[in-house]
Amino acid sequence: MIYLAAQNLLFIKPHKTASTSVEIALSCAPGSESDIITPLLPEDERKRAEAGGRPPENWAWLGLVERRYLADLAIYRATGRVPGRWLPGGHGKLYSKISARYFNHMTPQDIRRRGGGAMLARAYLVTMVRHPYEQLVSWAWHHKRLAGGDVSLSSMIDRGLALPSPNLPYLFDRRRPDFVIRYENLAQDLARLSERAGVDLLAHMTDAKGSHRSDRTAAAQALNPAQKAALLVRDRAIFDTFGYET
Repeated sequence: MIYLAAQNLLFIKPHKTASTSVEIALSCAPGSESDIITPLLPEDERKRAEAGGRPPENWAWLGLVERRYLADLAIYRATGRVPGRWLPGGHGKLYSKISARYFNHMTPQDIRRRGGGAMLARAYLVTMVRHPYEQLVSWAWHHKRLAGGDVSLSSMIDRGLALPSPNLPYLFDRRRPDFVIRYENLAQDLARLSERAGVDLLAHMTDAKGSHRSDRTAAAQALNPAQKAALLVRDRAIFDTFGYET
């Protein structure tokens, strides 16, 4: 999640839509003391720094936690080592959600629960969407890599299908987004958003998370008919609203 106060722009990050790369680009925009920039995974923080983005700020409940985070981030950038944290939660991260008021992949409902309802109501709200086939297969490749072993892609797809839709809450909350970046139209949509953000977003895009998928076969070929049917039921609102073919 990132909130640019001067631009009154709030970007909330759905899953497996290139949203981390967009957040990194947005963190390169001119800033103010009231901006909110939430932490990323350490390897993505390295990419953010290389792209010229600002580090996390105004995301934790306590300033002490933010200062500790920045110190640990400096250690990681110098050594590649993730220091231990005071609080548990989140393997390989430099922070714990327990200490975070605002965090990665917050939904509108999460933001309201953490006291950000006024910001959510007044901001120009931006999120992203991707064809559900591609989003699910990308998720499955990511979790297959995390699981290791001989787990098949198809079985990981089934695991993903058994979960609630991860991206419906970003698109169909009672606070609907003002602008939805389509993954399939990324360059054009980022060009449209750049003027409002005050930065050339395309010039600061990275390939964050792009290495998780080792096979670039079209997702439609990776899903069997039963999986496609189940996904259509689960994410019908996305298919219908954004005109995605089945």
